[in-house]
Amino acid sequence: MSLPSPTRSGSHTCRDPLVKDAAWYSLRDTVHRKTGRDPPAPPNLILSKYMSGSMEGRLGTNVGDATSLWSRT
Repeated sequence: MSLPSPTRSGSHTCRDPLVKDAAWYSLRDTVHRKTGRDPPAPPNLILSKYMSGSMEGRLGTNVGDATSLWSRT
């Protein structure tokens, strides 16, 4: 299970490349803060689990602030 790259055409609803990039990097940053990890960015499997609402492993801990632009709009 993996998330599509933000540059792969047809993989997202929005066609605006700026919005797609902002959403992709915001997701990665949010999950990165949620899991309390140092770089590198979380792998696609962790991003998929987060998007599915999984609370397993570090996703179930309250390590850091996981709000983002998208959760505040």
